[in-house]
Amino acid sequence: MRPLDVNARDRRAWLTVAFIVPVMIVFAAYTLVTNIAPNEKYTAITMRSMEFREDDMFSAVSSDVDSIISIKAGMSSDDLSVRTSAVRELLTEHMSIVFLLGMLIGPAAAAELFRVFFFLKFGLAGSAFFYFLRKNIGLKNDPALLVSSVYSVSSVVMFYAALDSSLMNSVIFLPLLLSAVDTLNRKGGLKNIFAASILFAVMAISGFGGFINCVPFCILFGVFMLLCDRKRSVGDILFGILRILLTAASGVLIAAVAVFPMLRSVKPVSDIAGMFKAGEVRFFMIDLLYRMLDGNITGQSIRDAAPVLGISVFAFILAMLFFANKEIPLRARIFGGLLMLIIYISVAYSALDELLCVSKGTGELTYSRLICLACLIVTVAAISLKNISCLSKNSIYLAAFVVIGLVAVESSSAADISPNTVSRLFSVLCAIFWCAVFVHVITTKKELPTTIITVALFGLFFNVLFCLGPARFAVDDLCLDRAGKNNSASDFEIRLREGESIPIFADERESYIVLLSDVRGSLVEADAAQSINVIARAAQCNDLFTEVFSESYFLKDSYEAGGGRFGGEASTSRNEITIHAVLADAFSRYYIVSMFPYEQYVDENYADSDIHSTFNGAFMLQMTPSDQDAYIKLAFINEDSMVSSFRVYMLRDDAVFDFNSRTGLIENGTMDLSGDERATTPGLKTVITSIPYDDSYRVKYTKDGKTVDAETFEICGKLAFAFENSQGIDLTMRIDHSSSDVTAGIVVTLFMTACVIICALMYNKNTRVDKEKEELAEQKD
Repeated sequence: MRPLDVNARDRRAWLTVAFIVPVMIVFAAYTLVTNIAPNEKYTAITMRSMEFREDDMFSAVSSDVDSIISIKAGMSSDDLSVRTSAVRELLTEHMSIVFLLGMLIGPAAAAELFRVFFFLKFGLAGSAFFYFLRKNIGLKNDPALLVSSVYSVSSVVMFYAALDSSLMNSVIFLPLLLSAVDTLNRKGGLKNIFAASILFAVMAISGFGGFINCVPFCILFGVFMLLCDRKRSVGDILFGILRILLTAASGVLIAAVAVFPMLRSVKPVSDIAGMFKAGEVRFFMIDLLYRMLDGNITGQSIRDAAPVLGISVFAFILAMLFFANKEIPLRARIFGGLLMLIIYISVAYSALDELLCVSKGTGELTYSRLICLACLIVTVAAISLKNISCLSKNSIYLAAFVVIGLVAVESSSAADISPNTVSRLFSVLCAIFWCAVFVHVITTKKELPTTIITVALFGLFFNVLFCLGPARFAVDDLCLDRAGKNNSASDFEIRLREGESIPIFADERESYIVLLSDVRGSLVEADAAQSINVIARAAQCNDLFTEVFSESYFLKDSYEAGGGRFGGEASTSRNEITIHAVLADAFSRYYIVSMFPYEQYVDENYADSDIHSTFNGAFMLQMTPSDQDAYIKLAFINEDSMVSSFRVYMLRDDAVFDFNSRTGLIENGTMDLSGDERATTPGLKTVITSIPYDDSYRVKYTKDGKTVDAETFEICGKLAFAFENSQGIDLTMRIDHSSSDVTAGIVVTLFMTACVIICALMYNKNTRVDKEKEELAEQKD
């Protein structure tokens, strides 16, 4: 009988604790926030307010459930192009075991599963980072538990990654990949190459942020760990870098089934010079560091700011001590500092951030760099804590003094938000506390006391409790001017009640309509309803929407610009616009339209009901009126002094019927325009389809016996194309959808996976043969 492995049992127990602690911190804070009413007198020292909404916290759950519904509908379509688009979305954004399980069990059960895993993912992140700290950094169990908890409930994880499933997957797998890369550096071997390759593949397949930012970061981190080893020569370091690069390349190729579609969506930046000319520093490094850990400053007002650094000020001090620790090679300290600086500049300087977001109109790529920076800061803090006995008391005094000085002079001038007096005092007291603790550790030559670690964990809980109070909106989004805007000014989200539709623009049918003119120039200043009206007129139809009279009822940091247009004062904490609309009746179809390109929060207030909605950009929302008096509040943060429209419209049923009668169906990707009198007359024609725009679509037709590609473009987020009707043209149009990226990705993934399996089998066979030889040799002896 094999003896019990006490060390293995102990490791499993600590990994379980590292999993449970972050889950309990977030769950307990969430439970208290949702069950205890906020009190106004506490707003001076907390971020709690009446704005907290449970739906905002679980926005990732709602988003994933919506994705399940749309992907399953797309994959069951008879149209190959629709199926390919659904597969591409699944491969590039939702490749996780939890999401795939959600697709199998259905949306309702998946919503409950995702809500449970919302909390469990914090635990997975904590246990993964704990594993990395114990195995690779060599930190002992107690301090590793504290540091891993700081990582898993840091501000960048709580308020950015937790609201996006693919980003949270990166948070979980990042420490595991760092561990695999460092193990590869120290031990080499085919087994470790396999492990690192698989984890590189998992990271690449986790989403755009994982592939474009986290994979390169892990490579650079591997270089950093090579430099931390004093015994390595330049030749050893160069060989190690080459091995990391080859391992990463093999992992990315294994994930080619997702990577190739991601690369296809990357578009070149057209005006780099203009981008850098308009570039600006959005916030300074100290502002960023304050928000990176657990001191998220609210986007409301100065008096409502949360504690700036809180308990995690110890990580800030330790990160500074890292650069003063002579036990760590100078080359590693220089490289680590440069890596932090590069990531900071890539986020803080707007032009560089926009360039590195590779034309994707989301904040995912920016946030993934913030996650990498938080991981690096906490890791160097752990390295510094492990080697703290090599430091002098004067170094600790100096680091604490610098932190206190930065807190004292901090004004967040780039973000125009400043922490309040209580926040400053709290941070200063924490700096003094940790300074005393570190001096005690150096003086007594003992480990970090367990009592102190327990107190710090409770401090993390209280800090999360303070910061969890408001809605997602109240969080001071560092990258709001990137994350909240759409790529196209004419693009907007349409959200309807169940069973409702708008032909072409929100219709389950695949259809098209022919226009007699190119309307793109007429849509520049139009809102969503006006754009649809312009298109309807170009199709010789009546306007679908009629504006409902409304008047401003309440304005906060906003002003009325006339004609249903409003503006917000720039750099304010929050802009609010409330309008009062009198509806003709409660049975017609009414819509709220806003073209502000920011994250927006909408409240519909009626006599007996309130309805809340959240949008990430311009939108058209179908109202659910219970009476004729509607008070509609729109809230957002306007950083650009933008003036845009905010109106209420009624949809005309007679005009919808007329418009619908002029649409045609797309059958198996084919449109026959020969029966449409608007298409048969000579001249330039524009056709708008109900298919969401994607540059992989091609529209082909025959002219004079030759196949011709029509000019394709986007109108209101839909695929549109233009052609010149003249003699010799065949009006049967074919929509082709290129799936070469998916096909090539599948082939490469299968090939690389087969190679890995074959190599693994050969490795196991050779290992087994070697063991048999050793056993025979021992028997002979």
